[in-house]
Amino acid sequence: MASTSVSVVIAFYNGSRWIERALESVANQTMPPNEVIVVNDGSSEEELGFLVGLQQRFKFQILNQENSGQSAARNLGVSKATSDYICLLDQDDYYLPKHNQILVENADFEDPTFGFSYGDLWRSNEAGQILSHSSINVKIKHPHTSLNTLVGKNMFIVPSATLISRTAFLAVGGFDPELRGFEDDDLFLRFFLAGYSNRFTPEAVTVWTINTSSTSFT
Repeated sequence: MASTSVSVVIAFYNGSRWIERALESVANQTMPPNEVIVVNDGSSEEELGFLVGLQQRFKFQILNQENSGQSAARNLGVSKATSDYICLLDQDDYYLPKHNQILVENADFEDPTFGFSYGDLWRSNEAGQILSHSSINVKIKHPHTSLNTLVGKNMFIVPSATLISRTAFLAVGGFDPELRGFEDDDLFLRFFLAGYSNRFTPEAVTVWTINTSSTSFT
């Protein structure tokens, strides 16, 4: 586990309300990442200034791009990452303390087809109240092993609760920047179609915030 390199990639767009909490959860990991990359997706000058100010407290790199959407921002961050494995984090979500450790320990690095490991999530509202200590449909067997399950049921594979092989991510082309919704399901479906394996743990690793501006809500 000590030799496993992990980069955390966060897409940021006018997210000053959330980003400090997200960065703090990364800093408090029992298994710290090798690097943290925040991709600024064309935020306002004021919002970018807030983000830059947080570098006094947290160690992270900022990459800037014109506003192109969350998928493009994630793709840029992964392309510039120097670690073998990627942990994504949405700006309004936050990790539980053992996020990295649990997903690394659950991964099968001996499997040459290993694509990603993932876990369950707590669910929170915009006010920060925990609504549920489980978010996936436990009636569906995890990890998903059939195409029928992937396309016929809600996958419940959330990027903020995954550890992804950077090699596999780049091989399948990353997120489709043309999609505005279901881009997550599209990515994990392409992992499956390309023959990559995955590992699931029922332990919750992330707090997933459902807010009215998120694609999960709309």
